Amino acid sequence: MSRLRRTLKKAGTIEHTHDVLMNELAGWCPPSQKFGANAAWLRMNVLLYNLLSAFKRVCLPEEMHDARPKRLRFLVLNTVGKVVRHARESLLKCADALVYSATIWVRTARQSG
Repeated sequence: MSRLRRTLKKAGTIEHTHDVLMNELAGWCPPSQKFGANAAWLRMNVLLYNLLSAFKRVCLPEEMHDARPKRLRFLVLNTVGKVVRHARESLLKCADALVYSATIWVRTARQSG
């Protein structure tokens, strides 16, 4: 495969990553005026991006694989619920609006355990 063809095939992926890092994971607002602190902030954002990517591929169903961090935050990470253990069963009780999110967590818990 020629170098140009590889470049064209890869086009657009780094721009998407940069957009998510800067706009959705707050990489555009460095916390300090010190270079080292800002470098650490950017590295933590890249680490978070990689962890979210792995979380989406491993723990979530296929329809959530291309979800942006904001969607994950509202559907999965901010789920309010109560874990109830009774008769060797673990249940997650939550409001009706969060049924989809709870289904994801229960499915993930069953697969990993």
